[in-house]
Order: sequence, then structure tokens, then C-alpha cells
Amino acid sequence: MTFVARLLASSAIEIDPKIEERIAARAAVLWAETGLSAGYIERQMRFAVGACERFWVVARVRPGHELQTGEALKAFGFDHWAPVETLRFPPRRGMKARMITRPLFCGYVFVRAGLDPRALSGLAVIAGIAGYLSGKGDGAGVAVLPEKLMKELQIKALAVRDRDVKPAFKAGQSVQINDGHLAGFVGTVRRIYGRKGRADVVINCFGGETRTNLALDALTKSD
Repeated sequence: MTFVARLLASSAIEIDPKIEERIAARAAVLWAETGLSAGYIERQMRFAVGACERFWVVARVRPGHELQTGEALKAFGFDHWAPVETLRFPPRRGMKARMITRPLFCGYVFVRAGLDPRALSGLAVIAGIAGYLSGKGDGAGVAVLPEKLMKELQIKALAVRDRDVKPAFKAGQSVQINDGHLAGFVGTVRRIYGRKGRADVVINCFGGETRTNLALDALTKSD
């Protein structure tokens, strides 16, 4: 029996045969994509799946892939939380009202995982995780979220998951730029991209008019 097999045999968690099949299938795909040994990849994933003690950590994922990552975690038996919010935008310019559902924490998924580096590495292989939030902000150790904090976050998320959005700006409005290399300039909104959370703003600088595309949260109404 290999060291990994002995380690997992001593764990309180017995790997489900269906998950074993998914581990083998995932390893085959990654072997074809990366050329890494399928056996090595399987061992990494078994460390994650076989972890006995699990704690809430925050995984970094590609923005827009939060739900996809959540589905992968669910398929391998991991508790996770990837909340979404639904925004209702009012009708404008003859267009109907629309609704947008998006991740509440863009680029992050909460997952209950083992803290052993090999388990975290295997989890990254399973779900395409880019990394984890560190405990001290310096990469030294993974931040562990207490159960109490997780419950508080989940309660707060329920309060904002479904809300109406009122446009903060409109075309022709004067705004001040508060962020970036143009901070301090005053300009005029030309077009708003509500879905992207951005706007085209025209400012007078450098001897003429300059049009730039900015995030809405970088703007405030000018007096």
C-alpha cells in the first residue's frame, strides 16, 4: 500500500466510488492538457477529497467562473458557497426593464477544505482554483473563516441578493473623477454601460476634449 493510500485509509472519510470515477476522469483530462502524470494528479485530488478535518476558506477563481467552480466542488463532495445577487434595472429609452444575476463576490468562492498544502493543491486541481486568501495578507498561511463569521456573511447576503438598481448617473450629467490618472478632473457623461458598470466621460484637458471609459464607482456627481 502506498503512503497516500495508507494516509487515506486512516482518515475518517471514505471516498465514494462515484467520486473515484470523477477523479480518474478529471486526471485523464488534465493529463491530456498538461502532460503531467495522471497518477500524480489523482494523488493530489485524493489528498483533497480524503481530508478528514475541513474548514471554511476563500478560494480565488477566474471572474465569471464562480458558479462553474461551485458545480465542480459539488460534484466532488465539497461544501461550498457561491452566492449570487439579482439586480433589477428600470426601463429606459424605450427598452423593457431587465434583470441581471451575477456573483455577489466576484472572483471568489467559499469552500470547506482541508488545510494541508497537498489537500489545497488537490482542490485547486479539482475545481480550477487560482489560489486562496492568506491569513495575514502576506501569503503565510490560508485564512480560515470561523463558522460564526460564515453565518453572518450568509445572513447579510440574503439581505442584498434581490434589489432594484436606480441609475446613479445619466447622459449629459456633470461628474467628477475620483480615481486613476484623471482623478480631480470634471467631465460630462456621454453614455452609460449599466451591464458593465462603466460610462463614457468627456473631459476638457490637454488642449481639447478627451473621451475616456471609466468605472461608475470612480465617479461622483459634480456640484
